Amino acid sequence: MSSPLTKKPKPILAKRFLFWGFLLLLVFSRREALAQEPLALIYQMEESYKKIEDYRATFLRQERIDGKLRDLEEIELEFKRPFMVKMLWKKGSKRGRTVIFVEGENENKMLVRMEGLLGRFVKFLRLDPEGRLAKQGGRRTIKQAGLGNLVQSLIALTREAETAGNLRTHLLGEEVIGDRPAYMIERTLLGPQYDSPRSLSFATFSLLIIAASATTVGVATL
Repeated sequence: MSSPLTKKPKPILAKRFLFWGFLLLLVFSRREALAQEPLALIYQMEESYKKIEDYRATFLRQERIDGKLRDLEEIELEFKRPFMVKMLWKKGSKRGRTVIFVEGENENKMLVRMEGLLGRFVKFLRLDPEGRLAKQGGRRTIKQAGLGNLVQSLIALTREAETAGNLRTHLLGEEVIGDRPAYMIERTLLGPQYDSPRSLSFATFSLLIIAASATTVGVATL
């Protein structure tokens, strides 16, 4: 029999170091994963949107044009592929206005039914969607309306900034809206060149992403 003095000591200290080292590795790995999740969610919107054929949404818009902040507008928006947009103003100074644009139809003109007395006497005005009168309604034309253009512009600029090393994303929080997970993400573009009127080109931009399922991101709203 061997005496206690001749027994080899148990590597308790080594095991403790191994345990804490493994725990720290898990913590840092999780932090790295969380840092990458917001960017992955943003990029996932592109593939998810391809599955959407049509939708209806309530669009809230308030723009600053020529230094003047315009009234808040509530617009009922309908979209159908390949590109049909219908907008009905529910609140704001243009309440009652209806705009319809179907790409390739009506000589590629948009049909506008004005609010007020003019709308009672003139059924529809036919306007060039890129013309001066059409652009008086806002900073973007009806050809730029819809979630598809929003997602496309957002992702293109995000990829550009990521390639240049000028991108920072941060997960602000997670919630459940209805029965779907939702993520509030802040995207920051580093550099004065991004703070311009260019589409979605703001130094700091926050968005809410609502998942269509546990793994598929379907809708983004400002």
